[in-house]
Amino acid sequence: MKSIRLHTEPRRINRLRLGGLLLLGIILISACGGRNGKKIKSDGSFPYITVPAFIQDQEEAARYMAVNYWKNYFETGAQDTSLFSMDEAKFTEAYAGYVQVLNFLEQNSSADKQKRLQAQEVIARAQKKLFAAADSLSQAGYKTLLSRLLEQSEQYLYNPNSPYLNEEVYIPALEAILHLKSLDSLNKIMYVYQLNLARLNRVGNKASDFEYVYKPVVKKGHLSENGNDLKKSTLFKTEAEFLLIYFNNPDCTSCKEIKQMFVTNPVVKSMLENGRLKVLSMYIDENTDLWNSQYEEFPKEWIYARDEKLRLRDNDIYGLRAIPSMYLLDKNKTVLLKDAPAQKVIAYLWACK
Repeated sequence: MKSIRLHTEPRRINRLRLGGLLLLGIILISACGGRNGKKIKSDGSFPYITVPAFIQDQEEAARYMAVNYWKNYFETGAQDTSLFSMDEAKFTEAYAGYVQVLNFLEQNSSADKQKRLQAQEVIARAQKKLFAAADSLSQAGYKTLLSRLLEQSEQYLYNPNSPYLNEEVYIPALEAILHLKSLDSLNKIMYVYQLNLARLNRVGNKASDFEYVYKPVVKKGHLSENGNDLKKSTLFKTEAEFLLIYFNNPDCTSCKEIKQMFVTNPVVKSMLENGRLKVLSMYIDENTDLWNSQYEEFPKEWIYARDEKLRLRDNDIYGLRAIPSMYLLDKNKTVLLKDAPAQKVIAYLWACK
């Protein structure tokens, strides 16, 4: 497969989080949805649901919201179809809330296998239900909703620079998209490709192995002209309780900011010193002069490496779409975090210190 150009513009480091108070307070408005049999007229606002008072647990509230988030919208829309083409800004705000609910549910369960499977099931059910309803509307002539869902799900959950980026939430959306009756096979090709990439190295699965060459720590900071001071290894041969793969371009601004965060963080420093953590700094492009020139700028405790054969750029191993990108693995090379922001990596390591 042909290599693609990676996004190297600065990525947003502070990805949004959904705290408990915000989670329980985001849904403020309750709509009748025609339950009393009266025909209702939409005021153009999104008809949010209300979490029942008897639900006090945050994760239970998130599960309820995930499955029922669009309930009032479809019930109200059945009475007033103008809601299906509501103001785009209001719809986008509502969709962002939905994504935050799904992200909260997925991220709060990622450390526990059983909880993760339960969360994935709820998220899949919610996404399938939403796209199926939008598909039915599209076939009936109301195409706006499906069009917006296709655009915004990609923008929010798959765009490398989105603060909501979460492929575990996007995968069930993609699976639902591929079952749409109102989208032809030609227009599904892009989503098939995205799904193949998103399924690579998922959380809970064993990471794909790859070869790399690295610069060993020596007194002289630069490579010899013939490159004989390089050593070879593979991901699977790199042993540590925790292994952080830091895909980066040595001279990109965002990469330097993240590197500084790791260098100064006491938990990372401590785990590097006691050998529990290894950082594999991977450069995957062809500019070896650039890579060589930046060696002195990187911590000597890190493995300063590059992909000599440029296989990682071909997108059939890790599906990298932006730099920087971070994967945290355990001692068995099982993926703990995929394409995670630096704060999330640090928080995970802090919990394991």
